[in-house]
Amino acid sequence: MVDEQLRALGIADVMVLGAARVIERELFVPVEHHADAYADRTIPIGYGQHLLAPYEAASLLASAAVGPADHVLVVGAGSGYLVALVASVVERVVALERVPQLAARAARVLAGLGLANVKVVAADAARGVANGGPFDVIIVTYPIAEVPGRLESQLRSDGGRLVARLGRDADVEPTIVTR
Repeated sequence: MVDEQLRALGIADVMVLGAARVIERELFVPVEHHADAYADRTIPIGYGQHLLAPYEAASLLASAAVGPADHVLVVGAGSGYLVALVASVVERVVALERVPQLAARAARVLAGLGLANVKVVAADAARGVANGGPFDVIIVTYPIAEVPGRLESQLRSDGGRLVARLGRDADVEPTIVTR
């Protein structure tokens, strides 16, 4: 997947590629989809939600340009795959997921991987997270028409970055908003 999809589609960030090599995608998909875990497509994870395709997840993370000391908010944790990628390269991650069952499942899988620097919260993303910021980076995993003010206010004031696909089309490339 890393060489045939991510590198081939232009992902060059060494930390992103390294994380994608280590994190096992099949842990984040329902058993009936294990055979497709590394396919370059979204995978249904229940409750009307989907796991991002490998390139989409890697593109969001590469666009975020995170570093080892960063504190990151992931909005739309889903099954936790992107959260695991982020957690493997940063200091601390808070992940919001609006579907409580998915939040609980993601928390279990992430804990099973020994990622102690992650906190998964079942909450409405538009409200942000109480007492969690400021964040160096906020990654929104789903397309949004505009940046919610509450999220922007949780960015670090001197260069905090929000990475999201702005627009209603799921194929929109990530946009970076700097505060």
